[in-house]
Amino acid sequence: MNEKIVFTGLRSDDYIHPKDHAFVRGTEESSSLVSKGLALLSASSVALMRRIVEGRYVEVTEPADPWLNGILKNTCRILDVSYAPRLFVTHERSTSASVGGDGPDSAQILMPDYILREYDEDMLYYVLGNAVAMLKGGHVLLATVCQVMVDTPLTRPFQMALEACLRAADLSSDRGGLLACQSYPAAVRCILAEAGLPPREMRGMDDAETAAAAEAFMLGADDVCPNWMTSLAGLWKKLNWSTTPPVERMRELKAWFDGGYKDILKKWEGRERQ
Repeated sequence: MNEKIVFTGLRSDDYIHPKDHAFVRGTEESSSLVSKGLALLSASSVALMRRIVEGRYVEVTEPADPWLNGILKNTCRILDVSYAPRLFVTHERSTSASVGGDGPDSAQILMPDYILREYDEDMLYYVLGNAVAMLKGGHVLLATVCQVMVDTPLTRPFQMALEACLRAADLSSDRGGLLACQSYPAAVRCILAEAGLPPREMRGMDDAETAAAAEAFMLGADDVCPNWMTSLAGLWKKLNWSTTPPVERMRELKAWFDGGYKDILKKWEGRERQ
């Protein structure tokens, strides 16, 4: 792991994605539905999520795993978040962490133990940074509601708006993950793992090979059956996924890595490191 810049004074507005910004500022067409959906569903969703966590997850306290909690505390410090959320782990072969709670005092990060077994340290910084950025951006209620929301005729309009907002928030939290790990190859490995490439297959890849794999992944997604049916299916998939498809996340993160990310590094260059 390389020495990392601490972004003291960092605001979520410094890295927010334009699509996320539209929801946050209320200029997105479905923003009012998002607000109403959160007001309608948040209290019951938080209570249900608490029961799920208590039933399926084990809390990883600092005495139990000081190394992992140290990475979490460092991540919060890098992203200038004044509190450390509670960390919970479940036995599951999955490649994504999620957040829960209804504010800083009850904030939680929920992780599958597969990540702890298979990811290297910089990848853990990316995953935890992604989750902490979701909390920093004020999206904890949104993520909690989307995880437990039941699809009914009553909730469906809210569901589509909330999941569109969550997909936009994903693009901002990916940027937060990159700021936390400060390694584009580590971020790429995490997204490729979510797309299905086993992390063990990437352990021997150097940075150039990782970047090439990312380019091949993005190009390959365009080359597979490029016709109107594939485009329509892709649009339908985006509308029905509560998370953004990995290839879109990869494209968005690469574009930001080449622009806004490097601007932030220059702005904080020469400041505190850890």
